[in-house]
Amino acid sequence: MAFPSESNIRPSQITDTEIVVAQERFLVPVFGTLFEAFLEGKYAELVEEWVKPALAEYVKSSVVQTLGAITASGVVTRTFDGASSASSQEIARVARAAADLADVLRGRAVEIIEQNPMKYPEYNSARNILRKISIKKGILL
Repeated sequence: MAFPSESNIRPSQITDTEIVVAQERFLVPVFGTLFEAFLEGKYAELVEEWVKPALAEYVKSSVVQTLGAITASGVVTRTFDGASSASSQEIARVARAAADLADVLRGRAVEIIEQNPMKYPEYNSARNILRKISIKKGILL
């Protein structure tokens, strides 16, 4: 979902483990038991519009670093002569951009949920880890 169609990333390159790790690391601590409701198929509109895209970007952030690939040739930088392999800094920048986008998408889902608490009774804002800590650009504040 997070990779462009021309990226040539095969679904088999992204493991279930990578997806579960991203869920456990970035979504479960925020949504708590509401995440279980998502897995049961509840709140499909919220999940499709905000939660799945956030998860896809978190997975992309991880996969870009492990696969080193956005295109068939890897993470590349365009030049007038074609393409060349990306540096570790460029790979890190792509990964950070994906994580930043994921944070925004997840944040919007939280806003929607907190604006409609009766609609999402499984959610407990006091257990949302983002209410306890602050992270900016990957730094725990």
